[in-house]
Amino acid sequence: LSSASAWYLATINYTWQDKIDLAKKILKQDIVTDILARYPAIESDAEAISLVTNPEIFAIASDMKTLNLIYADLANSGYNQLYQAKADYYAQRYSNEKDKAMSAMRLAGYEGDTIGSRAFFGGSIVK
Repeated sequence: LSSASAWYLATINYTWQDKIDLAKKILKQDIVTDILARYPAIESDAEAISLVTNPEIFAIASDMKTLNLIYADLANSGYNQLYQAKADYYAQRYSNEKDKAMSAMRLAGYEGDTIGSRAFFGGSIVK
């Protein structure tokens, strides 16, 4: 035995910020992929994202992707059917919300006004 204390104060971060950030990256890439498929004249990812005029319509899809990632992580940390079911549910909701937003999206120079994409992809719209 030692005279040194065996106790150590550990701090735990309970936030899901890493999942929020990852969801935004995944959503951004999915949007780029959809735009490039929809508009073959657009040649780069940067050009595709720069054309998004109403990024706030993707906020719900981003939230659904975040929940999907959180529940998938929880399900993988010791299989739990409830967590897996929720992960599957939110994956489907993400797909539906993204598709719905893509249908409603307007692109600068193609169908509407210009707002810019920085507000959403910079992190100020999704909590």
